[in-house]
This record gives sequence, structure tokens and C-alpha cells, in this order.
Amino acid sequence: MSEHLSKPNSNMNHLSKNNRKYTYLYMSRIFKALFIAAALISGFNADAQFLKRLKPSAATVKANNNKKQVVTVDPDEPLLTTDIATPVVPDKLANAIKASMMQQAESLHHLGYDVKSTRNGQVLIVTIPVEKMFAPNETGLQEVYARQLLEPFCAYLRTPGRYKIVLAVHTDDTGDPAYTEKLSDQRALAVSQWFEQNAENTSSLRHYGIGSGDPLVPNTTRRNRAVNRRLEIFIVPDVDLIQNINSK
Repeated sequence: MSEHLSKPNSNMNHLSKNNRKYTYLYMSRIFKALFIAAALISGFNADAQFLKRLKPSAATVKANNNKKQVVTVDPDEPLLTTDIATPVVPDKLANAIKASMMQQAESLHHLGYDVKSTRNGQVLIVTIPVEKMFAPNETGLQEVYARQLLEPFCAYLRTPGRYKIVLAVHTDDTGDPAYTEKLSDQRALAVSQWFEQNAENTSSLRHYGIGSGDPLVPNTTRRNRAVNRRLEIFIVPDVDLIQNINSK
């Protein structure tokens, strides 16, 4: 970087190598602190590993006027990550939001769902094997099984602004990336359309097809590939829920 600096004046000639070293370390720490602050302000406070692995290819956004707008994005643009990381919960409400979401997690667990969390317990992740809803290589939902598995989540969409539901469909790595991406996109759309037909309101619904790029385990065995073929349903506390807890 020295070639970009103006020629030092005579008052700086006495600086030793150690002084320059400490100056460099000091400036490096400043830039690192600025970078961390910018990330926090942007709301990307989800688990670091979780953020690293999410790179969606497409999204369908439901507008408040109930008209569907399809947005195609660059594969590296983290729309899914943004949907999961926002809205940001104020620090003073973090524990209260976490407690509220853990109550929801317990209820879903009692119904038999595989429930985990991210964002320090503020966002729930419900994982459903796609084999329970789709035949192999098919994109049409098996209606009877889909209704049994998806109907409990309609309650989270009943009141707009209380929860945001984010759908992410994954495949294994069987087939070329273009095929697996298309398969996951179409399956994600099918799940989203089921909610459109059966939920009272879908303005807080988002869906993403992830393809094979986000495996939970290596695709080295039939069992592992089955684990990676999954629907993830993220339940995100939205603005109204945060405001309601803040007012208590």
C-alpha cells in the first residue's frame, strides 16, 4: 500500500520499524471494529456458520395487495439470510423474544416436528424431509401428507406482521446443479402455493429454492442424501410481535 501514500515529510523520518508496525496494527483494529459494527447495524446477527452456508438463487415475495411478484437474484445475494436476520430485535427485548419463541418451539416439538433455532434462539427452524410431501423427482405436493405437515403453520400467517414464515427447499447432489436448483425452486413454489390456497393471509410468506448447495451432511450415502433433501420452515418474529412484547 505504500505506493499510494504521499511522500513522508521530514518529521516522520525518525519513525522506527516498530512504530510503523504498531501504527499498522492499530489501524487494522480500527477497520476490523468498523466492519463488525457495520454488520451489527445491518442486522446480520445470526449464527456465523448459518450465514455462511445460505446462498439463495430465487425468491417469491408476496406483496400486501396479495399480488405475487417473482424476483430473480444473483446466486450470491443473501436474500434468504436477510429474511431470517430481520427485523432486528433490540437487545433489551432479546430474552423476552427468545422465551416467546421457545414456547412455540415446545408446542411444535409436541406435535412431532424437528425444531431447532438460530439467531440466539429468536428464530425457529422446522425441518421436514421432502419425501413426506413429494414423490422422487416430482414437484407436485402429495396433498394428504402435505396438509398434515403444513397446516399447523397456517396459524403463524393468520395475523400479518406477527411472524414471518420463510420456506427453503433443499436437494441432494444427484444430478447437475441446474437440475437440482430447478427442482428445489419448483418444490418451494408448490409449498408456497399450498399456503396461498389454505392460509388466511400470506403477506408474510417467503420461499426459496436452494438446490444442493447447502447440505447438512456429506452426500456420501443414501441415508445422508435423504437427510439433505428437506424443507426448512423458518419462523421469524416480525415487527408487531416485537412491538407487542416491548409494550408489556
